[in-house]
Amino acid sequence: MPNQTESTSSLRRVLTLPEWGKAELAGVSLNEDDLVLITSRDGFIGQRLDIRETKTGVSVQSKSWVGVIRLAGFDIHIVPKMAGENLGLIRLIDYAGGIDNFRMRKDDVPMRTAEDNLLELVVATFLQRVEDIVRKGLRVDYVQQDDALSVVRGRFLPDRQVMQRFGMLNRVECRYDEHTSDIPDNQIIRATLSKIRRLPLSAQLTRNLSRLETRFSSVSDQPSVPVPKLVKETLYVRANTNYREAHALAELIWQTIGVKDFFESGSIRTFAFLIDMNALFERFLERWLGDILKPSGLTVSPQVKHYTALWSPGDSKSIGLIQPDFIVSSRSGASHKVPIDAKYKAYDAKAVSNDDLYQAAVYAIAFSDSQSSRIPTTLILYPGESDHDEFRTVVVRNRSRDSHARIMSLGIHIPTAIESALSSSTCNSGVAISSKLLELAASDVGDRRAAV
Repeated sequence: MPNQTESTSSLRRVLTLPEWGKAELAGVSLNEDDLVLITSRDGFIGQRLDIRETKTGVSVQSKSWVGVIRLAGFDIHIVPKMAGENLGLIRLIDYAGGIDNFRMRKDDVPMRTAEDNLLELVVATFLQRVEDIVRKGLRVDYVQQDDALSVVRGRFLPDRQVMQRFGMLNRVECRYDEHTSDIPDNQIIRATLSKIRRLPLSAQLTRNLSRLETRFSSVSDQPSVPVPKLVKETLYVRANTNYREAHALAELIWQTIGVKDFFESGSIRTFAFLIDMNALFERFLERWLGDILKPSGLTVSPQVKHYTALWSPGDSKSIGLIQPDFIVSSRSGASHKVPIDAKYKAYDAKAVSNDDLYQAAVYAIAFSDSQSSRIPTTLILYPGESDHDEFRTVVVRNRSRDSHARIMSLGIHIPTAIESALSSSTCNSGVAISSKLLELAASDVGDRRAAV
């Protein structure tokens, strides 16, 4: 049963539940501001969880999004149980981003006290990474500047002088290189510090934030392009590799808070901070599958499109494409293509839904080889409660009981999978998936009509 607790620091009531969970907090209600938050902004809240009033309080049904929602009278904390709770999520973010460097020092009080609040934990982790940058020293670089100066510096710009200051000799138009810390690497940090300044944080985090803002005071908090785009465009080399971790968390903060800072209601800030676990799980699988399949000669290709899978013979044209999350094939190209579908759902506790089975069956048939005798197969991978190696199998049969498609599903215990990948060891699910993909991609598996 989900925990329902009182915050001792703010005396705000907190409803805590896992992803894909349901819980109710008694004795509370939704005011007008809450209803605007829940129903506005293009359905941002409504599409990610269900919040409604009951006779005794407020009921919440979560989906695959985790994070923190602050309403006028109480908070909602959705904890990523399937990812290893909040600390496990931070490690998952690091691994999916290729960082591999999550750590929490024993003396890191802000991170330890924020462990039960995902928003504060993400902010505390970001501030820790920024502290590491400050400790080493902010990066500086030469930036080209155009300015009107009292004396010539760098190169005099006669054309610009004539057009903008004709007959004026008190200032001269110049172009010069300025050695400055006001560069994109630092602007990403400064802009993110300014953004989280608006959030209701603990006193310790607020003090840390203020100290870091002072160190970045000479840096602009308004980059020329949006922070997520700037992070994606950043090339990491030896000079700025120590910024990579902070930038990854800055991108996450902008993507999950961004347009979701809604409004203030009196003295209480109402906001939502939600992380899409579906997207994060896909990023994790892309890297993890690549890691475990590297020795086998198989490749993982994300988001492969099949443009003619849905075909209208009468019109002789495609009426739609299909796009599984991943296609696994041999590097040599002479192999079968195996679709993989990622589902961030609690399928260890229940059967795979019919909708997901139908989708997987279409993938299997669309990417099958007509010359092959094997049964077209799709793997469904989901977060598991433990590290196991037993696939659950469903086949699609005709009325003669011939099998024409097969769906095999397996849960992956995310913390174990990450730990084994980083330590170059194996886990049960990794061994099972590698073995099955080698079998499916490299060779036929027998008569398609055979019982499975």
